[in-house]
Amino acid sequence: MVSDTTSELICSENPGWVDQIKTSTATWDKKTKVLKITSKIPLNDGGEVGVIEEIVMNGDNLVMESTASSDYGDLVERFVFEKE
Repeated sequence: MVSDTTSELICSENPGWVDQIKTSTATWDKKTKVLKITSKIPLNDGGEVGVIEEIVMNGDNLVMESTASSDYGDLVERFVFEKE
């Protein structure tokens, strides 16, 4: 949903795993200054992987939190990119 505090930026389709098409939508939250990318990747077994990536500046550091979910389980990762 797009509101006064969020903007939908992109909807794209890109090659994913094993020639599947990864569909992504990015939204920008003007209030919290968080870029959120929500993606879906279909699997050959009929399942689907859902991925949510949230990217934000934390001081001089770029922080990305990624959550992937499927019937096979969940994976949560956090990346901190420090300014050199």
